[in-house]
Amino acid sequence: MDSAASARIGIEATVTDDSNLPVSAHQIVTVYQSQRRLEWLSGHGLYRPGENATLRLSVTDLAGAAVVGQRTRLEARRWNERSLDYSDVFWKSDVVSDKTGIVEASLPLEEPGYYQLVARASDPDGRSVTVETWLWAYAAAAA
Repeated sequence: MDSAASARIGIEATVTDDSNLPVSAHQIVTVYQSQRRLEWLSGHGLYRPGENATLRLSVTDLAGAAVVGQRTRLEARRWNERSLDYSDVFWKSDVVSDKTGIVEASLPLEEPGYYQLVARASDPDGRSVTVETWLWAYAAAAA
């Protein structure tokens, strides 16, 4: 999943020229919320309890160039039965992108269940960008 939250906006303008005839033009542009893009690179989302999940994330600018030294907060969340959402943060790590723009961390998975992974970073202007993904730790069926 790619995080560069964007919107495609169509702009159309009609003006009247000196001969009193309408002249129209339109353009579709993409507007981004941040100068940074985050993209999950982790291989699979299926693990056994007791395994460590290797979390990999790419950090680039809008042109696709690697961003070196980008601080990124990674969080893993599990289901909270009281609030009925994934608000129970059980693991977090502050990491920095390497010379290739990659962020990597190891997440220990102790219990079976679905987990929400959240990564957050800010661009030089302080605008936040967030990306989420999921993984599942499964228990073997009883014989």
